[in-house]
Amino acid sequence: MSDKKLKLDENGDGYVVAVGIALLIAAVLLVGFYVTMTPPSNATLEMYLLDSQGKAANYPTVVSQNSTLNVSINVENHNQTIVDCEVLLKVVNGTPFSYPLNAPVKANYENRSLGEGEKWSENVSVSIDEPGSYTVAFELWFRDQETDSAWFSGYYCVLNVKVTT
Repeated sequence: MSDKKLKLDENGDGYVVAVGIALLIAAVLLVGFYVTMTPPSNATLEMYLLDSQGKAANYPTVVSQNSTLNVSINVENHNQTIVDCEVLLKVVNGTPFSYPLNAPVKANYENRSLGEGEKWSENVSVSIDEPGSYTVAFELWFRDQETDSAWFSGYYCVLNVKVTT
């Protein structure tokens, strides 16, 4: 066996550079691990529909003309601030491509102030008079009481319903 040694330079400065690079790689890996393994924030809103039995199951998809469909709209605040919100009900013929819908408001479910952890539930009856395929959309809007302005939250629930004769 030959007695070979790795010499990076005469003064040994190469070892300092190698250790620095190794520490940099370790730091990048540690930060990457921290970012990918940190659980997401629980600060959010939830919006969901329940059927007439209070379950997320048997939503009405086919109704006869001039009958009503009944669901419960639910909003839960998991933010650490109070949220002022309202739900707008819109019904359009066909399937829309984007939200909020550019359609008349069929019903407005009053502005509510929800504190952290609070839940709001509203029973809703929707009737559609004409046969066809419809999108029944429930859009969550935020409200600013001081300026009396509203903006779309990005949260919505949709029921696709076929109305028959």
